[in-house]
Amino acid sequence: MTRIIITAALFSMTASAPFAQSVPASSFADDLAFLKRYVDVIVLNDKGGSAKLAVTAAWQGRVMTSTAGGNAGASFGWINRDLVASRTVQPHVNAFGGEDRFWLGPEGGQFSIFFAKGAKFELADWQTPPPIDTLPFQTAGQSRSDVRFTSRFALTNYSGSRFEVAVDRRVRVLEADEAWTALRAEPIAGVSLVAYESDNRITNAGANPWRKDTGLLSIWILGMFKPSPATTIVVPIRAGRDAELGAKVTSDYFGAVPRDRLSVRDDVIFFSGDGRYRSKIGIGPRRSKGVLGSYDADNRVLTIVQFTQPAGVADYVNSLWTLQDHPYAGDAANSYNDGPPAPGVKPLGPFYELESSSPAAALAPGASLSHVHRTIHLIGPESALDTVARSVLGVALTDITSALKTGGQQTLPKKEGSVVRGTLKDWKSTPGIQGLERAFEYLAKADLAALPLGRTDIEGDDVYVMMSEGETKPPEQVKFEAHRRYIDIQLVVRGQEAIGVAPVPTLTTVEAYDSAKDIEFFAVPPQFSQLELRAGEFAVFAPGDGHRPSLHLDGPHVSRKAVVKVSVAYRDRQRGGVPPA
Repeated sequence: MTRIIITAALFSMTASAPFAQSVPASSFADDLAFLKRYVDVIVLNDKGGSAKLAVTAAWQGRVMTSTAGGNAGASFGWINRDLVASRTVQPHVNAFGGEDRFWLGPEGGQFSIFFAKGAKFELADWQTPPPIDTLPFQTAGQSRSDVRFTSRFALTNYSGSRFEVAVDRRVRVLEADEAWTALRAEPIAGVSLVAYESDNRITNAGANPWRKDTGLLSIWILGMFKPSPATTIVVPIRAGRDAELGAKVTSDYFGAVPRDRLSVRDDVIFFSGDGRYRSKIGIGPRRSKGVLGSYDADNRVLTIVQFTQPAGVADYVNSLWTLQDHPYAGDAANSYNDGPPAPGVKPLGPFYELESSSPAAALAPGASLSHVHRTIHLIGPESALDTVARSVLGVALTDITSALKTGGQQTLPKKEGSVVRGTLKDWKSTPGIQGLERAFEYLAKADLAALPLGRTDIEGDDVYVMMSEGETKPPEQVKFEAHRRYIDIQLVVRGQEAIGVAPVPTLTTVEAYDSAKDIEFFAVPPQFSQLELRAGEFAVFAPGDGHRPSLHLDGPHVSRKAVVKVSVAYRDRQRGGVPPA
């Protein structure tokens, strides 16, 4: 069975690198004045005038920033000032920034709206549709506290299906009492807040139904916020068995997330939002509770994002950049932390993102699907914010601020399963090996039967092969192992063997990680999978894939084996800086 491990994100760091910037310490008035030099801005506010939003129709009715303190208050949204000021249109995507922007999915796969029919799932062929990138929405109505936008356009997906889409988007500032009601909490003295929501509706404006077999769309709302060294993202999740609810989190979009940046517990996930390390997490609909949060301990800002998530609905579009076995096994919620896409390369931001998605929209002509995404920023004493965090996120502020200091158990389950498998003769048609082509080209051309035992460099320390030969082993002699910096491509040249497979989070360490050898050993768990490799067959093990190689298969065999080590950094570079979301 083929396993797919590639996933992608929203826009390219490298494509927009010339517009990288540091986070400015700006007020709402500063950001508003800047934006007004380049686009028309609609300012919404609550009755008291302290809670304010800056919204623009030019970029799809986007909420660019907000404040809880009037014009002089802190501005929460990240704005890509250099790109905005350049007045230029970038290839692939125009990441103007903003706290609440309207997008549509899926991004990848056979039903992608970001790749044309017949295109390769590579950055060069990836293109954000103009209606959700550079084209404006129309302003259909406005008051002090809300504004409504509309748009109508056509999209064609990778499979050639055409969608006639009508969009109705309303952005509304919530009064303080509405915000506290949404938080299910009593108002707390000393806490100031700004709360707003976007109510997004898409309608099938065409004559044909949108069907699963020809592709569906989903509403995708993304918010970009200013980070700090002390910002931690919090995602409450449903506790339970993976077999019933799916993996707690997907976190291998850009390689392994270090343990001090991701802590996964039974009912909550903590993830760094410091804007210093490019990484992303995704939460499936059976795990998601319809809420995300973050806490900036330096500035004492608690941010809560709530979104509609219909009970019992599991079909969410899959945005993996590959042809998919399961196109409706996508995420309901995501979070992205910005950072350099490669050593020495500037980040786009820095910023961090909190994102939500609607279910896949199977709509008859004239039918609609709506998705509400609500954002609440609270500023105040830690004791007051702690009450809100406990009520809404289920954790105390001390839990949040300490979660990543001690390092939590990292989890790296993959979309579409854990391990990519295939045969060497068919490697070019094997999904999930993007970025590993150099290794497979070498294996396909080399005389592996004659290659000397030990190490042979292919691309120095980035890619090299280790040849070994010996008898397979009984299970009691072999531990599980995993790596952090390197991906293993294990190919049986002669003979046969079995390999145990289990996700690292299910394993117990018995030998601590050795950074010099890039290896950690684990005890054998009560339950694990086992795959069989015979001559000419390979398996790819990424960080997070615990494996137990060289086991007897139908008794002992003398096996000759090639293990190509590919650094995660090299793989990511070969992908072309696969975009974030």
